[in-house]
Amino acid sequence: MSLWNEFEYKSSLPFIRWSYPEDKKTDLNSLFKRRSIIPELLLILILLASFNSWADTTQNLGNFIIYGLWALIAFCLFSLAIANLNTMLLPNAITRPLTLLVIIFQIFVAVQTSDASVITSAILGGILVGGIPYLLFIASKGRWIGGGDTKLGFAAGLLLGWKIGLLCLAIMVVLGLLSFAIEILSSKASKTKSPPRIGTGVMWVLSIFLALFIGQQVF
Repeated sequence: MSLWNEFEYKSSLPFIRWSYPEDKKTDLNSLFKRRSIIPELLLILILLASFNSWADTTQNLGNFIIYGLWALIAFCLFSLAIANLNTMLLPNAITRPLTLLVIIFQIFVAVQTSDASVITSAILGGILVGGIPYLLFIASKGRWIGGGDTKLGFAAGLLLGWKIGLLCLAIMVVLGLLSFAIEILSSKASKTKSPPRIGTGVMWVLSIFLALFIGQQVF
């Protein structure tokens, strides 16, 4: 059996997930009717906006490679968000390739810009944005936050650097508090059924993209 056939998160990959039924009883005619296209639309918008910001430099081969790596990173982030929505997990099968892509991305950026501080900032970001969730994970013994959050936080810090990484953490805290408040209010309004929960993976991905957008304007 091939590795692809053993990969259990195929149905979480943007676009590719449309080829897989939600369960074994789902008929092929209902595939496109049942699956939301919102993640794919958002991914396309982000990639188009990113390409537009790189429009003057992507004619250079090095920058074109960097953009390609960024596109793969964005694809992995959306895959994590979808997997988290479906399972409330942050699977290693996606976080590990994501982290590797981020490392390669930062190396290419540092070489292309001849700026070693890119690597320094990425390492500090990984330590801070991954380290703080790790301390929470240890302190709470996994009750407040999961190991997957620590791994994703490390990858986010590597990608964003320490300045934007700290901004990402701040946004994550705000989203977490909002999610908790919504959950409490929903539980009071509807006592017959449990309120919907927003996975931390979804909040991480949203925080990363918001931090990138805000950080580009501020820093």
